[in-house]
Amino acid sequence: MKIRKAKKSDLRQIAEIYRTAYSEKPYNEKWSAKNAKTRILSCFKNCSLLVVEDKKEGIVGFSVYFVYNWEKGKTGYIDDLVVKKGFRGKGIGKELMGRVEEELKKKKVKEICLESNPKSRVFSYYKRKGYKDKGWIAMAKIIK
Repeated sequence: MKIRKAKKSDLRQIAEIYRTAYSEKPYNEKWSAKNAKTRILSCFKNCSLLVVEDKKEGIVGFSVYFVYNWEKGKTGYIDDLVVKKGFRGKGIGKELMGRVEEELKKKKVKEICLESNPKSRVFSYYKRKGYKDKGWIAMAKIIK
């Protein structure tokens, strides 16, 4: 396994992992292939992307993250950290998370934030890694 910066040629594989992972419980989101590609393409413009590449399988995981200014100064935000089904539970996400944190430390962030569904498998992992509930609630409104 190799972790590297994503290239635009990785777009199709990243988008498919994204679409598939977010269609699973607890998210149950219905991403089309086109919308997933559009989403990931926008990340190339505004964020940093790392991928985990397996010699045989190609891309098996990725992360999207960025830096913004907030109360404490430079803050890192992990927007997505996804490992392909069949490769989970093998330490790939842990390695990827470590690399993302390293990259954000290099950018001299004071804090790293992320959102996680409390019903997801990874929620307890984030808590063990020292991420704390900030008391924020994700809210959404459907526009008709």
